[in-house]
Amino acid sequence: MLRMSYCFSVVAVVSALKFLQETNQIFYFIDNINHRINAAKQKQTHIIELAISPNIDEYLMAELLRIYQEYYPQTQLNIHE
Repeated sequence: MLRMSYCFSVVAVVSALKFLQETNQIFYFIDNINHRINAAKQKQTHIIELAISPNIDEYLMAELLRIYQEYYPQTQLNIHE
């Protein structure tokens, strides 16, 4: 009888620890999401420094950069050769 009670206690503790780990992960994800929302509210700007080889097709690169700017208008692109 004591052995069965002990096994049940061990299983309960292991289950509780797993539950706490998963709860911790949920809180981490919530904090991460809140951080991203606050950053978006503050309208933080991002700068990307981009070095491009002169051998790359200028028309293709210009089109790719235009499309990128449409999707991410808050990002500033600084382009260098």
